[in-house]
Amino acid sequence: MNEEGWASRLRQDDTAALQEVMDAYTAYLCTVARNMAAPALTAQDVEEIVSEAFVRLWTHRNTLDPALSLKGYLLRVTKNLAVDKLRSEKNACLPLVEEIVACRDEVETALERAEAVARLQRHLAALPRQDRDLLLRFYYYHQRTCDIAKAYGIQHGALRTRLSRLRARLKKELEREDRP
Repeated sequence: MNEEGWASRLRQDDTAALQEVMDAYTAYLCTVARNMAAPALTAQDVEEIVSEAFVRLWTHRNTLDPALSLKGYLLRVTKNLAVDKLRSEKNACLPLVEEIVACRDEVETALERAEAVARLQRHLAALPRQDRDLLLRFYYYHQRTCDIAKAYGIQHGALRTRLSRLRARLKKELEREDRP
């Protein structure tokens, strides 16, 4: 079944459609949540995040835009829930895009999102290669800091400090761009 068909069936209160969506995307959403939050969140936390994403899909089924991707909607909700959970945990690192690009609860237009991504890509391209690679491996590929540190032969704490400083630098540069 395609996503438009699922969205249409969901708007008609079809619980079988919800089950089909859950069967199709549960493993994917669990992987995304686990990769974003490892090792800060437990397997139970990840399961709760994904379950809550499906609850929100069902709750908002009548307002779904059939032109938008269900997978994209679920991905966004899952990421937001994972970020919320991480914020509630001490010393957790937030995903780069969530930290730098102020995310709103409502769905952003594709143009705004594309512009924000292009700005971020420009700033990333201006960084030294190793700094850019570190940021991408952690925030885009969701690799664990201990694995990245081992690959680059640097201390785990030094990597976390470097990532934090790079994120703050990017955020400052992007905010400076926003000012008139």
